[in-house]
Amino acid sequence: MAPPRGDASAAAEEAMLAQLEKRPVCTILIIIAMQTEALPVVNKFQLVEDPNTVFPEGVPWVRYHGVYKDLNINLIWPGKDPSLGVDSVGTVSASLVTYASIQALQPDLIINAGTAGGFKAKGACIGDVFLASEVAFHDRRIPIPVFDLYGVGLRQALSTPSLVKDLNLKVGKLSTGDSLDMSPQDEATIIANDATVKDMEGAAVAYVADLLKVPAIFVKAVTDLVDGDKPTADEFLQNLATVTAALNETVSQLYKYGFSMGYVFSRQKERQSRQTSATQETRLELFENMEDGGEVARGAITKKVASPGKATILALGKAFPNQLVMQEFLVDGYFKNTNCDDPELRQKLTRLCKTTTVKTRYVVMCEEILNKYPELAVEGLPTVKQRLDICNNAVTKMAIEASRSCIEKWGRPVSDITHLVYVSSSEARLPGGDLYLARGLGLRPETRRVMLYFMGCSGGVAGLRVAKDIAENNPGSRVLLATSETTIIGFKPPSADRPYDLVGVALFGDGAGAVIIGADPDSSIEQPLFELNSSSQHFLPDTEKTIDGRFTEEGISFKLARELPQIIEDNIEGFCKELMGITGNSGNDYNKVFWAVHPGGPAILNRLEKRLELLPYKLNASRRALMDYGNASSNTIVYVLEYMLEEGLKMKGEERLENEWGLILAFGPGITLEGILARNLTV
Repeated sequence: MAPPRGDASAAAEEAMLAQLEKRPVCTILIIIAMQTEALPVVNKFQLVEDPNTVFPEGVPWVRYHGVYKDLNINLIWPGKDPSLGVDSVGTVSASLVTYASIQALQPDLIINAGTAGGFKAKGACIGDVFLASEVAFHDRRIPIPVFDLYGVGLRQALSTPSLVKDLNLKVGKLSTGDSLDMSPQDEATIIANDATVKDMEGAAVAYVADLLKVPAIFVKAVTDLVDGDKPTADEFLQNLATVTAALNETVSQLYKYGFSMGYVFSRQKERQSRQTSATQETRLELFENMEDGGEVARGAITKKVASPGKATILALGKAFPNQLVMQEFLVDGYFKNTNCDDPELRQKLTRLCKTTTVKTRYVVMCEEILNKYPELAVEGLPTVKQRLDICNNAVTKMAIEASRSCIEKWGRPVSDITHLVYVSSSEARLPGGDLYLARGLGLRPETRRVMLYFMGCSGGVAGLRVAKDIAENNPGSRVLLATSETTIIGFKPPSADRPYDLVGVALFGDGAGAVIIGADPDSSIEQPLFELNSSSQHFLPDTEKTIDGRFTEEGISFKLARELPQIIEDNIEGFCKELMGITGNSGNDYNKVFWAVHPGGPAILNRLEKRLELLPYKLNASRRALMDYGNASSNTIVYVLEYMLEEGLKMKGEERLENEWGLILAFGPGITLEGILARNLTV
């Protein structure tokens, strides 16, 4: 960052670069204004929400943190406005969180990433990602000499020519104001600023970063054309999810190909050597104190020793498609994509979206797919071939990404995997997806594979049960369990004849999960998270039609009976008592154990909580997974277990002791109850 103009600007930038040479980049602060923009980055790098905030009490600001290669990453989202519940966008929140974050985290570099409006007259197009060269305000008008310059607040962004060249990024000037639209006065200043893109935070971040002498770069993806033909607000909402995916990809490249390789600034090798030394010390601190940062799956300290010969979870991973859906935008998008204007169905889906408690989900389905296969949105057409072509590729891609993330956290080479268990209800082919996953990961040809098809929501826990049996009966084995699902296989337009379809539209999401499982972990490199002590499966007679799925020429048709939550409530206590008896807990105090429950929907969680008289916090991990990812079928239990580890970090004293033992549960077609008695080895 630098003062506004002239030789002083060049001198300040030179001084800043010199400072960077003395202080290698080890800690990065990312500031992103909207949750929609932030979550893809959070999930891409497996960042963890900080249970112990570094910010003042009462503010809505959220910190996600973790480690990627040699970098400590802190992503700050200003959160939701406490009164109105919308994202805290604009310059006030941006300047406050930037100041507080610098004070608390002492970053070496700031990245302000987000969406922006673009000017087609300056060459901007929807989906373009720009690296800002200069940042200024356009709505601070002070027509007094010198004060006018202060109002504009022109500042240079950190110069990164190598980054621009190697990642083939566009460069343009950024103008900031507190309004989404553009008044004539704003337009005049924007033209004077020679801006290519406009946003609502950049110049505020730049001002604070400049004051506190922290270098900053600005990455902005174009959602709308300010000088285009469409209304700004409509175009922004229409393109938000798609453009966010492009933004996420660029931010990911910054880490993978830029900062992690240490070539953004000069004197690469010298700085990289210093950085490695510094981060080694940082990592030691991470393993000594989880609250200071790092990924849950690698940073959590194993406090307890696993029982000899018992299978343990050694690492967790997840992955998602690029399309992020905010629940408040789902109804409009779904009815637009399916060309439906039925007001009663729209009203019903609107009600369902509110009752599911889901806030965000990831889906494979997007406008690009519908443009290529418009028949998917038409009632009654034979489309199973098209659906399987899309699904088979999508689930394999997500499973590979989740597995690679999991293997990286595990810390051992992929060649050490001896068995593969693959779970999916979203594909059908010969050879099965297990072979394509094994090939994509580069597993050895002699790796022994098991494929579990069409187990629905219970598939994740069923996969854990199968992997547990393999690990315990094959000494020295290491089992990779992968799950991957997409709703495209059952995507249909709304129909008054199938009102139950709308439940799936409001509830289900896509994604993948991965788990490494093995017995007798190598303490020199492996860090067991959960011990899988014993497992059980129980089928409830005469319930085959309660969760009904049929493969037709239009894909899979699902139907969930209304009595499903009641059936689970009536049968869950006896099933859990049988599993819990192994711990010697013969009483009925179910609050003495933890509960990692697949969140089939809020009604199921509410019924279980009521029947077992659980304290509200006992199902926090399940409710968080449902809120953030929806019901992602077999994958969801992986997300629940990750949140369970986070919840464990918040516990103290006796509360930790009461959460050593617990149950991992899921309910699937049949109705089939799947359960595992487990120990949390990190509390």
